[in-house]
Amino acid sequence: MTGSNHQHTQVALSRLDKSMAALERIRDRILTKRDAYPQNSEKWQRQTMELNAVLSKLQEFQAEKDVVFHPELYSDEQLPYMACFHGVVSALEAFVSSMSPVTSDFLEYTDPKTGNTPLLVACAQGHVECAKILIAVGANVDARNKAGSTALHCACEHGQMDVVAFLLDVPYMNPYTLDRRHHSPLQIARMACLDHDAWTRFKECARLLEEVGLPLVPSLP
Repeated sequence: MTGSNHQHTQVALSRLDKSMAALERIRDRILTKRDAYPQNSEKWQRQTMELNAVLSKLQEFQAEKDVVFHPELYSDEQLPYMACFHGVVSALEAFVSSMSPVTSDFLEYTDPKTGNTPLLVACAQGHVECAKILIAVGANVDARNKAGSTALHCACEHGQMDVVAFLLDVPYMNPYTLDRRHHSPLQIARMACLDHDAWTRFKECARLLEEVGLPLVPSLP
């Protein structure tokens, strides 16, 4: 692929990322507004209809991103990370289906800036299907980034409810680990509730973790 095509693809992905981020903010406002009404009331149902329309549009944008994303633009080392960042399940599936003992190490590629692995970025971005694939093929569930955050920390920081629910069902996933600021995933979720106007997703993350219970001894990084 030529340099101009590479640039065109990056511009298209960036445009889709911005469009999806704007829709996600609308989604969050709807979720927070809906949370104020009794379930199944007329106003709750109206907000649900608006929410479903936004979610449908987000799915359309993701489908467009799947088409725009070109795996050949990336080295084998970077491909799992970029596929997880953009949530392109087909590209990740193709990579893992042809992994060798050498390329399997690329599942633990770390972003130079953040220290995120493919699993951590998938969880931060809310791409639960990517996270499922990675864990199924042996990605390190205890990986940490430069902030000492685990996959669960990353999911809670970004209010990724579905990812949190999935991770809590993963064997040996420790929900009590502390990051470098000595914050647990539950503390991250609770603080995010205070820091975001649209807090419904963070509240749900906290609720899921509260159901697990509190540890006898926190796990330091």
